[in-house]
Amino acid sequence: NCRTFDPTYGYELAVIIQDGMRRMFEEQQDVFYYLTVMNESYAQPAMPAGVEEGIVKGMYLLEEDTKEAAHHVQLLGSGTILREVREAAKILRDEFNIGADVWSVTSFNELRRDGLAAERIQDFRLLPGQLAERVI
Repeated sequence: NCRTFDPTYGYELAVIIQDGMRRMFEEQQDVFYYLTVMNESYAQPAMPAGVEEGIVKGMYLLEEDTKEAAHHVQLLGSGTILREVREAAKILRDEFNIGADVWSVTSFNELRRDGLAAERIQDFRLLPGQLAERVI
């Protein structure tokens, strides 16, 4: 029942706190939150439209690279390191012609929790002799 988050930006923290207040006080869920925050001084961007659900589920697309490139990668980052991941994406684009989408991971634990729940549902839907594809 512990929900852990490592937000990078203030808007992520605000969305997580709002969700926590709703769960704990309105819905009376037996949960508590562990938040890792930092005190570095850096620019806080505006919240992109439609990312609230991804923030509380653990991950959302922060930067989509639509530039034509020979190769394309997906980069993940959370907390302090996310700013370095964004810089790495810029270097890949500008110096190596490699497209890079950047995903903000607010909670690797929430992603794991969601993956395990999906795996459990999939396992119950299998017919005897079938194997489930797994991403963990």
